Amino acid sequence: MTTVIGNGIYGMTEAARLLGTSRARISAWYRGWPHGDSALLRSDYEDLGAHGHVISFLDLMDAAASVTLREKHGVSPKTIRKLRGILREKWNTPHPFARQEFYTDESGRQVFCELASEDGEVRLLEVLRHQYAIPQVLLPFLKRVEYNKETRLAQVLSLMGRVVLDPRRKYGKPTVQGTGMATAILHDCFIATRSEDVVAEWYSVSPDDVREAVAFETEFRGIAA
Repeated sequence: MTTVIGNGIYGMTEAARLLGTSRARISAWYRGWPHGDSALLRSDYEDLGAHGHVISFLDLMDAAASVTLREKHGVSPKTIRKLRGILREKWNTPHPFARQEFYTDESGRQVFCELASEDGEVRLLEVLRHQYAIPQVLLPFLKRVEYNKETRLAQVLSLMGRVVLDPRRKYGKPTVQGTGMATAILHDCFIATRSEDVVAEWYSVSPDDVREAVAFETEFRGIAA
């Protein structure tokens, strides 16, 4: 059972905004479609009785990969489900898309996992066709990810500028890196005061930190946008 502390927590509306997709789509992926397919993804908090209403940081990473594959590259939910099943079994993890070894080519239609060969070189296996290949471009959002060296799972995601998601801080809400301050707080205080210097003094941050927070809250369009 996953606890909220240190793992981040996001409601469906918040997750949709961070991902750059609709609330209806992300909700259906975690709760299933009415009179249709079952859920594509499973929330870490399902055992807590959340029933897909809230998700964790690693759930969000899985959803970000799924949204990118589906909405930017037209990969079908059936293929995404098959891919997740293969990688979930291979790595014995409920979060295969949050693994450091997960890559894709620029078309979004070939997905690779990193493998170490007998000669010590790293090669990439095309998961759905089981053929070795080298992808040309990583998924854009994966370039923003910092991974845990021990678990090889995502632990920090850069969103825009110095704004990050870190499940160990503020329950995974967007914060300005190096300050631990939530962007929403700095933004709302700026709207109230219209002074970067005043907000910076109140919260012991720099005016640049306030500008980063305000820019994120007003301009960010989603991880997969």
